[in-house]
Amino acid sequence: MGYPECYARLNCLCPYYSEIAFRNYFNIKQKYLFYKNDNLNIDIFCEAHLINEQKMIAVVFAQMAIESFFNDYAAACLGDNEFYDNFDKLDIIGKFQLITKFILKKTLDKSCEPYNSLKSLIKLRNSYIHNKSEKYKPLNQKYNIEEEPDDIPLEVMYKSELKHYKNILQVAEIAIKAMAEVTKFFDASDEHVSAKFSFFGFVSNPIGLKVKDIQKEIKNFGITYEIQI
Repeated sequence: MGYPECYARLNCLCPYYSEIAFRNYFNIKQKYLFYKNDNLNIDIFCEAHLINEQKMIAVVFAQMAIESFFNDYAAACLGDNEFYDNFDKLDIIGKFQLITKFILKKTLDKSCEPYNSLKSLIKLRNSYIHNKSEKYKPLNQKYNIEEEPDDIPLEVMYKSELKHYKNILQVAEIAIKAMAEVTKFFDASDEHVSAKFSFFGFVSNPIGLKVKDIQKEIKNFGITYEIQI
């Protein structure tokens, strides 16, 4: 049992969700590299809110893309009625386990990919969807940016903000890595499904870049694909 060799399906939104996730991740990376190489550009302090927003979008839409892919794959293999009537309420890990055990006939290794990346992504997504606030605790250090901004050298503030940008980029990378690991797993497990097309085929040019630039970026996540845009 596997994905049908010739099969037409409607309302497959994985490519749209993955493109949104990738575009926001890439925007964050470009900003980080720009400010890393343009020392003491004060615009860095004006865009922190924007890239934090883009980080959350990348995480949420990456999980949406993966679950959309799982739904399509399982429904195509088991039949729409069988899957949506009996298994649609499973969480994303449950759907992955269903596919792995009963469709691909494989043992799910929870110590390897894509399970680890998928769990990391879910944890991040849940931290945004089920957000919990906490009491503010002032930093006890020589330069407390929150409390004494006028007394801190610009170089110190810039370095701190750049570190913040790097942390945001690393979170967004987790989202894209999860999509990439799912892609590699399915393309290695079923010759009839092109996960690379679903996750990284892109229905349009997502960032206004040349195709070779997009291919170079996704190659960092272990995906080699001739994108047709």
